[in-house]
This record gives sequence, C-alpha cells and structure tokens, in this order.
Amino acid sequence: MAEVALIDLPEIDGMRADILELAVRIEQYVTHATVYPPVITFGSGEVDDPDREGLTADEVEDLVVALQRAIATLRGGSDGPSPDGF
Repeated sequence: MAEVALIDLPEIDGMRADILELAVRIEQYVTHATVYPPVITFGSGEVDDPDREGLTADEVEDLVVALQRAIATLRGGSDGPSPDGF
C-alpha cells in the first residue's frame, strides 16, 4: 500500500477533536503481479485504522453529490426529491 497523497482537513466546529481526527488519503495497493486502482480513504489520521473505507473516484463523486443534496435540503434550497429518490 502506498500513500499517494494526504489531504489535511481543518478543524471542524462541532466535532470532538479528541476522538476524531479526519484524514483524506489517496492510496494504491501494488503487488509484484498486480497494480490496483487508486482509492480515496476517509477516517482517522491512523493509516491502519480498520474503519477507514476505500472508495473509487466515481464513488466519491456520488458521495459528494449526495452531501450537496443534503446541504441544499437543510438550507431550504431543495425542490423536493429528485427522480432517483434524493
């Protein structure tokens, strides 16, 4: 596993810094026979954190869209659910 990039997130108000340090990493697993596609992981600053989830770029884009919809809904900017249920 190679860390391609680490993106530090600023402290977020309302998050308990003593239990959650967020880190976003781009990682790629490479063996002698196979080069796997890079993934983006989210989680604590610990590389070996078992709760970190690896997502492809397409999956992260889907997550971003869902989060943007959630923000729009909270701010009253939603026109109701979209055809795909959001």
